[in-house]
Amino acid sequence: MKTVFNAINAFVKDFVKSPKVKIQTVPPARYGQLPRKIVKNFSFKNKLLGDLFVHTYPTDRTNLYFRTEIANKLGKPLASELYQIEPSTRNIYGFQIVTNEEYRQKGFRFGEILRLSSIIEMIENTSRYMRITASKSAVYFHAKYKFQSDINDFKKAEHILSSIIKDKSDGFLDLKKEAYAILRNLKKNSENLPELDKIFLQTNALVSKYLERALKSSNPQKMHPFSESLPMILTRKHVMKNKEFFNKLLESHNIEYKI
Repeated sequence: MKTVFNAINAFVKDFVKSPKVKIQTVPPARYGQLPRKIVKNFSFKNKLLGDLFVHTYPTDRTNLYFRTEIANKLGKPLASELYQIEPSTRNIYGFQIVTNEEYRQKGFRFGEILRLSSIIEMIENTSRYMRITASKSAVYFHAKYKFQSDINDFKKAEHILSSIIKDKSDGFLDLKKEAYAILRNLKKNSENLPELDKIFLQTNALVSKYLERALKSSNPQKMHPFSESLPMILTRKHVMKNKEFFNKLLESHNIEYKI
């Protein structure tokens, strides 16, 4: 707790009302680590709360885990993300995004700011990918920011395919049929590892198509709910492919950074 308090205290003293993203390098804390780059700070303006500030800090002296935080001008944390920038590869593993209860479901878009911050760090660290496990209620949030399905487990594939098959919405019949065919093949090859790898690729491609189509619904979470959590991945290649999308989001928040 002392480390977190000191980090917040230091940040409050260093408030810079600037939308320009400042990056700092975290030196290796032990043998085998690579230096990693994190967002030092930037500000953005919220229509209801005024100027808000984003900063990142290591959560302990090992520099293994980091927290990105959105705070007001008094240093009060409003939302945060805990994650790891893997010390030998610089790939990113997200663990949890938390928004203070009073700011949830009210259009503050704090989750979007945190996601953009992590994408900036992907670019700065030349990370190959960011991996997360999305809770069943957060799958569409992450899919909105171009995360794709990353299933590589038999039981998970079985459950997610079954969930798609149960979708009774109009316009999804072709995906349901495809899910049924993949599920049948999955069960048939439950002990055939080379074949399972191919089936997981097919499953992920199908789930990503399903997510893309479901996102066009007015309320995808209600109309196309997932029965359980979903492993997801955002690759650097996919970020670059969609850089215009991300740059428009950055611009909409007046954050001075271009991918």
